[in-house]
Amino acid sequence: MYAFSYNTPQVRSSIVQALTPVFETMKQSQALLSYTIKCDAENNTVDVQDAGVILIDYELILPGVGEKVVNRFTIKRRSELVE
Repeated sequence: MYAFSYNTPQVRSSIVQALTPVFETMKQSQALLSYTIKCDAENNTVDVQDAGVILIDYELILPGVGEKVVNRFTIKRRSELVE
């Protein structure tokens, strides 16, 4: 959508405005606790602009998510069966 767009303040602002509702929905559903979106002249320096890039920096704070799933098995011998 923004490919081949000029790296101008208006385009960068439009990018942030387009992304904000997505992150707000994720925040409301508790998929993340907070976020920041940075797409301005500070991270889009003249060198970045001359390279033909629009740089967007995200900072996300996630809730405690389950990174691992642990399965436990207890194996008993036949003699331990309760009949």
